[in-house]
Amino acid sequence: MLDRVLVLALALPASAQPLEWRRRALPVMPVGYHGRLLAHDTIRHQAILVLHEYSRLPFRHETWEWDGVAWSLRATDTPEGVAMAFDAARGVTLLLEPAPRQGLWEWDGRIWSQRTPAHRPPALHSPFLACDSTRGRVVLVGQTFDPPPFHTITYEWDGSDWLDRTPLESPPPRSGFGLVHDAGRGRVVLFGSTVPALLVDTWEWDGTTWTPVPSALAPPAGVTAFGYDPVSRMVLAAFGSPFSTWAWDGAGWRRLEPATIPPPRQYRHFLIDPARGRLRLLDPWGADMWEWDGTDWRPERPRPRPQLLLWAPPAAAQDSVRGRVLMQDSEAGNFDISEWDGAVWERRTAPSPTPSFVEAPTMAFDEVRGRTVLFGGFGGCGRYSCYYPRDTWEWDGSAWSMIPTEVQPPGRQMASMTYDHWRRRVLLFGGLRDSWSGCLNDFWEWDGIKWRELPSRPGPRVQAGLAFDVARGVMVLFGGYREADLTDTWEWDGTAWAERHPARPPPAPGPMTWHTERQRVVLAAGDGSTWEWDGRDWNLLVASGPRGFALLHDAARGRSVLLAADPTRTFVDVWELAPAISVRGPGHPGGGLGITWSAPPRVGQPFCVSFPLSPPQGARWHLLLLASGAGLGQPAALGPPSMCAPAWVHVAPQVVLVANGDPAGFCLALPDHPALAGTLVTLQGASLVVGGCWLATDAVEAVVLP
Repeated sequence: MLDRVLVLALALPASAQPLEWRRRALPVMPVGYHGRLLAHDTIRHQAILVLHEYSRLPFRHETWEWDGVAWSLRATDTPEGVAMAFDAARGVTLLLEPAPRQGLWEWDGRIWSQRTPAHRPPALHSPFLACDSTRGRVVLVGQTFDPPPFHTITYEWDGSDWLDRTPLESPPPRSGFGLVHDAGRGRVVLFGSTVPALLVDTWEWDGTTWTPVPSALAPPAGVTAFGYDPVSRMVLAAFGSPFSTWAWDGAGWRRLEPATIPPPRQYRHFLIDPARGRLRLLDPWGADMWEWDGTDWRPERPRPRPQLLLWAPPAAAQDSVRGRVLMQDSEAGNFDISEWDGAVWERRTAPSPTPSFVEAPTMAFDEVRGRTVLFGGFGGCGRYSCYYPRDTWEWDGSAWSMIPTEVQPPGRQMASMTYDHWRRRVLLFGGLRDSWSGCLNDFWEWDGIKWRELPSRPGPRVQAGLAFDVARGVMVLFGGYREADLTDTWEWDGTAWAERHPARPPPAPGPMTWHTERQRVVLAAGDGSTWEWDGRDWNLLVASGPRGFALLHDAARGRSVLLAADPTRTFVDVWELAPAISVRGPGHPGGGLGITWSAPPRVGQPFCVSFPLSPPQGARWHLLLLASGAGLGQPAALGPPSMCAPAWVHVAPQVVLVANGDPAGFCLALPDHPALAGTLVTLQGASLVVGGCWLATDAVEAVVLP
């Protein structure tokens, strides 16, 4: 009976499955912040990054995680910190607040929780934390503020309280030093300083005593990155300008001579790549990343994210032939295209001629001709007038072409454009020319050769939601803006306009698209809610979500894509509207074992999955691999003899569950904690069958619902 219920849940039509917005993890390190702290979660296999932004109000403090492939924003309610380290004995990341508060917080992968120990260290200047995994303690070292004379203190965190471990002899007072645990030798190593003096001394802490260790050679004062390399099992130090690499083996420092040398940059950080277990070197703004293989540096250059213009939304379209989201990416007078392939952005710089630099043009994809059509925009103002180009351009995936036409729509910005699938025309509506008095409501169609004006009834407006209902053969227009939000609904059937009067109009305008799987027009409203139009009324899909400037539908992947400003309003974030639970990828090239579930996961409720073998193959043992986040960017390939057939593993497991019997059944008790809502979990199973080999299930992504 349970199997029938599970199969029934899987057989629900797309229009009946609950949807959730998922923010796509970034393949590059988030940038544009002024302070950052790094730690390595060795249990969950995540790099933890806390970012502080002080350049604008309100100040922001965010928590990001990196699984070795992509960065994910995990929390925006992050405490301000001055030092951070992972407590391996207790499986949490510790963050120390700056003086005079100097409170202690823990990150468990979901939420930040403040600890209230009985004792607290004195106010410290530029303290550092290091996890002594050998002794199960987190070591705090810093220089006291007052009263003079200043001195160095040492405290240890045992999981419940701070212990004063300051010995009679300590390193001289300092700040700007390096502190790391040498896991191979079981010592905490301290090196150098920049304030109050440039020091190049090395000290080791064994849990009781600080011991100075002389060395004939030493890195320059002001080392900018300090970390433990698990490959060579030595402490590495990097100096930025000119760049040099140093290794500490417990007896002394020696300068390494790698064949490849990173460019000279200051303020770098070391982190451990969770996927590969290699030490990586970062620059402060995420411009590049270098991996140390034990003998040499290897560049790992991130792909850039498109930047946003100062105020105007960029044009965007969905190339359904090539399976790409296209977005205007203008810099320094050029008009480039950035393409999103479902995983990363890639900038496409086209040869001349190209459109001139403009703000707020509009684009749509002509599916029959395989061209992206671009029109309009704002080109700036001179002494007496402003420039609104009337050129029509087309992008074929590699080059731009300007199409000469005898009749052209008036120039404009912030217009709306969509493609009429039934009549094979690109449709253009409204926009702005000059002031609000120049708001337009004219309506045009483009057939690939010429423009033709069509009758229009909706009032003047900018940024109206526009999408074509492929099932019903009508274009749907919703809302827009003209000195205030508009929330009216109209339809165009190719001949005439008709105003619709739904019972529940969405509260704010926003971008729209046709959702192929749901066979509905979908709206991402400006208040964060998501709606769909069934031809008679608007129905709420998601009550709260992101606010974006362009909504496209990726039919190849079965999800709508929303482009939005990131928290700094500098770069583009990608959000996807997808079922709360969906298959991520196959377990075997021909498809893996079917994995089923009774209902999407919800906070405070059990989440059960099963993968019965059909026909039964005598399986006795089963594994379920789980991880938070979107899984591996590229699946790991496995083959015989351990696997019964070539297989793909999509999960870097943080938790492994074991069960026996046939069919395999697992139930997870989700805690009743609101912070879990929105968490993305990836899971994949495997069954050990007769013959001693494993069969893998398909991998599944699930969003925890509130």
